[in-house]
Amino acid sequence: MNLRVFLCCTLLLVAVPCHAYVGPGMGAGVLAAIAGILVSIFAAILAIVYYPIKRAMKKKKAREEDPQDSQEETEAVEAEQSGP
Repeated sequence: MNLRVFLCCTLLLVAVPCHAYVGPGMGAGVLAAIAGILVSIFAAILAIVYYPIKRAMKKKKAREEDPQDSQEETEAVEAEQSGP
């Protein structure tokens, strides 16, 4: 068993020349894919954080404009969120 693991590790460490050309297009494609993944993760986190803050700011603005109407709006929004 130990000999088998040693041989596998040794074979993995041996460098074999590769006769292939990886051009700049391949590198640009990899960078674009990585950038796309990172941007999508950032956008998802931003959306999760932004929309509750936006809703809270909208409620605060409504309260400042007309306290009586804002109470009714708050109740309506809470009724919508709680569902049937």
